[in-house]
Amino acid sequence: MNANMLMFVAACAACKHQRKECDANCQLAPYFPSNRAEDFQNVYRLFGVDKTIEFINCVPDDQKEKTVETLILEARIRKENPVHGCLAIERKLRAEIEAHENELEIVRNQISLCKKMATLQRKDYQSEEELDRSSLALASPSDARFTMPGGTSGDQIADP
Repeated sequence: MNANMLMFVAACAACKHQRKECDANCQLAPYFPSNRAEDFQNVYRLFGVDKTIEFINCVPDDQKEKTVETLILEARIRKENPVHGCLAIERKLRAEIEAHENELEIVRNQISLCKKMATLQRKDYQSEEELDRSSLALASPSDARFTMPGGTSGDQIADP
């Protein structure tokens, strides 16, 4: 393999696209290696080479990689949806969030209703127990003896 062929294989996607040799000072080589040609094509179509380099140069070194990934994502989304781009995704996600919030509100209302019903059932059950206890205490006192008119005691009366 001669030196020119080696340089062609090692050229970044940006230099391959521009059909120029990729030197050691290439600003796009770290972000667009030769295996990311499609990503570079998308970024190039949307922003162009000069604007891409400008974006990279205007951020601190620790944020350059994230900036390029953001440009790649924006370009990929714009390729998939040329009219609305990221806005279409944002709208879709907002609609999903709203639908989930509505569903959450419905579930919260159902939980509240179930809690109220459980409280009412508990109160109803307690009221029935108290009523049963009080009616039992009034209806058949166990050691209370009473006298019926005419002198007969309650013990002498046979149940019908």
